[in-house]
Amino acid sequence: MLFAPFALLPFYLSLAAFILPSLVLFIRASAKVEAAPSLLVTAPPVMLAIIVGQPTLLVAALLFGALALLPDDENRAGALIGICAVIKPPLLLLAPVALCAGGHWRAIRIAAVSAATLCAASVLLFGLDPWWAWLAALPRFQALVAGFEPLARNAVTPYATAARLGVSTTATMAIAVPIAIAGTVFAFRRSRDLSVRLVALIGGALIVSPYAMDYELAAFAPVIASIRIRGFKDTVVPAVWAGSLFVNASVVGLLAAYGWAAAKLIGEMRQSETMARCLSGSMLPPDRTATVP
Repeated sequence: MLFAPFALLPFYLSLAAFILPSLVLFIRASAKVEAAPSLLVTAPPVMLAIIVGQPTLLVAALLFGALALLPDDENRAGALIGICAVIKPPLLLLAPVALCAGGHWRAIRIAAVSAATLCAASVLLFGLDPWWAWLAALPRFQALVAGFEPLARNAVTPYATAARLGVSTTATMAIAVPIAIAGTVFAFRRSRDLSVRLVALIGGALIVSPYAMDYELAAFAPVIASIRIRGFKDTVVPAVWAGSLFVNASVVGLLAAYGWAAAKLIGEMRQSETMARCLSGSMLPPDRTATVP
């Protein structure tokens, strides 16, 4: 339903008509974390998403807006999350976990209504055949990625990387899934930082997905572009995130962004605990056994 109007245009014109507004929304949403527009549009994952016409930029922009609205306006946040889930379901796999962890029950209901409404509208307009075709295409896509080496090299998920390297995928997922779920729960329960929440939500979804391609790293561009470079160590995560595309190691870029968010979350939690101890210490009653000279 989203792409139907663009099908009326010639290919390259329709590509521009879809990508340019998506890029504008992406840049505007990224301003919430003061990400430099010049860094956003020149980042290799973003350029890749633009070239192949992926909706990753649009979904990331809408999701960033939803996360910003979530504390104060669960209605609009839920509606945006529902739209994102319909456009690109794999990136929203952990959205129910995230919203439950944050206690955003109204947002869950609104997201469900939003997604169901869009699905119903698509059925009314185009019937059920596109849905059956999409479901039938999922196993074919997985088989294509697994059997075609160039695509397998460009997959971003731990599962796909383990399969390519001959490592047990069962063991890989047994480790990856609990980490992704726990990271999402802690991010939405203990942090209000937009960057941490975005990486936890989308990064966690990529960690638990069997297959996803390297252009999905573009969703992290606002976070990476907002990192303040004060020394050499601050360049490591951006360099690994961007450079991983060129060495067929996109999963390393994913884990670098996820590790950065985890470190920031742990720092926030420690700071909160320190402040809580200081406050509790300042409210203790005075020691009545002390002698006054």
